[in-house]
Amino acid sequence: MLRSPAKGVYVAGGAPDTPHQRVLLACTGGAAGAVASFLTCAALFGLWAFPLLPHVTVRRRSSARSRLAVVHRADLDPKDVTMVGIIPCTTPARMLVDCASVLAADELQEMVDAAFVRGVVTYDGVLTAIARASARPGRKGIPMLLRALDAWAPGITHDSVPEARLFRLLVAWGYPVPQTLYKVFTDDGEFVAEVDGAWPDRKVALEYEGALAHAPSKHAHDESRYDAVRRVAWTVVPVSKADLRPGNHDRLRADIDRALRRP
Repeated sequence: MLRSPAKGVYVAGGAPDTPHQRVLLACTGGAAGAVASFLTCAALFGLWAFPLLPHVTVRRRSSARSRLAVVHRADLDPKDVTMVGIIPCTTPARMLVDCASVLAADELQEMVDAAFVRGVVTYDGVLTAIARASARPGRKGIPMLLRALDAWAPGITHDSVPEARLFRLLVAWGYPVPQTLYKVFTDDGEFVAEVDGAWPDRKVALEYEGALAHAPSKHAHDESRYDAVRRVAWTVVPVSKADLRPGNHDRLRADIDRALRRP
């Protein structure tokens, strides 16, 4: 038995109702060339939760209406369209450009960080998507997106979203920009360890203690690494998830201040 959620679209009666199915129906049941976009595209790439109603983008002059989706209009460059399985959608870079117009600054920063950590976007790729999306200055959300990209400028790499959040806090607090994923060596050139962030001129290292990378079973290994770094006259400042919570930064800032003032 078939059901028809939209004109010309049919679904087997026993087929499970899943987010991916709803997105595919929204694309096939709307205007020709409709692609998943905005928060729905983010969800397809694992960067956001699926919204209740899928978001799709159709050509600007399309008169399409759909009860299956939130419809956006834009003339997408072919370079900004891709596929997730059999679902057509915007690329992650174009998705960030679109989502910048609907998200708050902290939400956008988290999405940008997650996209870079997952490796689905590049710094230059997002910049070129911005250029294709708007030939004129002033597109909503673009200044906010450019600020969110600062943490991922060429030469800056992070292993996780919390590490990127730590970087943003340090910059906001007025500290010098630390070098990320810095390799510590002895004076003789022997490798000691790689740390999440560092101020080499002050020999201060930052280590984010994530739940998986620094699980209880790895505490002994962590302490061994920290001791090795300290033996070459470096100071290690560990950073926990709790240190990054709003209103809970005092201990971390005091430790960093003390370390950077150290003779």
